[in-house]
Amino acid sequence: FSDVIILINTVAVVASPFIAIHVTQRLEATRAKKSRQIELVKSLLRSRARSLSSDHIGALNIIPFEFEGFPNVIKAWTKYVAALREEASSVPEQQNAALTKQHQAFVGIVSELLTALSIKHQAMDILEQTSQVESLGNEDSENQMLRQLAIDVLSGRSAVRVTGQDGKKARITETAVPKGRGS
Repeated sequence: FSDVIILINTVAVVASPFIAIHVTQRLEATRAKKSRQIELVKSLLRSRARSLSSDHIGALNIIPFEFEGFPNVIKAWTKYVAALREEASSVPEQQNAALTKQHQAFVGIVSELLTALSIKHQAMDILEQTSQVESLGNEDSENQMLRQLAIDVLSGRSAVRVTGQDGKKARITETAVPKGRGS
């Protein structure tokens, strides 16, 4: 019986450093992943008023990888990305409806991210905070609308009317290209 105890003690002494290293590595990997997830949420919140900024889009692109295994997060992410992809409209009522949809989808994704991270929150608090900040970020929606209008003009789906100062149709005349600058 004492030989069995000696054998068990020997195995424990030899194996314990390897077990400790393995447990430490697992804990460190878990901490690092949670840290990356928190930084991702911070990045989304910092850029919430600029939904088309590279920081915001970059954070959105990472969500499926960092929150793999969280189906509610992925569902909310899909809904938010779909809301952002909707084409800008030149009709104010449609613009407002699209912005409201984007805002609600953003609140949904942030709420799910915070839930996945076990951070207590209130969806209404997020809604109030984001609406205050989003009023500053209308620049993105205007840029998106201008971009869509430019695409429509360049693709031939829309035209630009050019008028003279007196309201009459402008004349387009050829201009000479200085020597050395032409093609």
